[in-house]
Amino acid sequence: MKVGVVGNPRYRDLKAVLEHVAQIAPAKGITLYCEERLGPFWSRQLPVLEQAELDALVTFGGDGTLLRGARVLNGRETPILGVNLGRVGFLTTATRETLDHALDALVAGRYITERRQALTAAIRRGVRVRIIVPGHNTDTALVRSAGRATWGPFLQAGAQIHEYQPTMFHCKVLVVDGLWVSVGSTNFDTRSFRLNDEANLNVLDRDFAERQTSDFENDLKRSRRVTYEQWRERPWTEKLWESTAGLFRSQL
Repeated sequence: MKVGVVGNPRYRDLKAVLEHVAQIAPAKGITLYCEERLGPFWSRQLPVLEQAELDALVTFGGDGTLLRGARVLNGRETPILGVNLGRVGFLTTATRETLDHALDALVAGRYITERRQALTAAIRRGVRVRIIVPGHNTDTALVRSAGRATWGPFLQAGAQIHEYQPTMFHCKVLVVDGLWVSVGSTNFDTRSFRLNDEANLNVLDRDFAERQTSDFENDLKRSRRVTYEQWRERPWTEKLWESTAGLFRSQL
């Protein structure tokens, strides 16, 4: 199997990660190819990937590295797996650039208290945004309430928000246009974007995206949609609690 590697040289642990990959690849029957600028990061010289016929491509680092990998492939139909480690946001540069040209976006997230502006801007460009979040079955009622307090403008813009009903909901998945997927530990909240060490995989592969979309649609059937009218007419006690929870949003 021929696998290409693309990386961001500014990624702090890139050399250690690449050395580990180089050690385990032969035992897996994998031949590695690297982009030319990563040559100094390997202990041995590897063939250059730009002209290779690859079976897959792996990218390491945020800041649009996944999209750089797509440009390196130059239109070739090759699955891409992007690895983000460290303090990363669910909406990385790659995701924001992807949404700029998207038609459809699916979001399954435990918390959504941040980055609504990016999704709202996508909706105004005509992107259909459907979201599943936890319902009443949650172990973090404060975070859920802080997020719900800010839904008004988001719902007015056209976001379709659904609350999962049967059990707790811990998924963190983004699917764009049935092709691009980000999945991992990152929530849409301040702590994930600015404080916590998180890990996300970004995958550019239609088959993988179709499987994730199917799972999303199945979860959607078990969820209850919240309209803007319903949100606006919620009991005053809920509004009071949500407003109070919102005071702590910067710490959630």
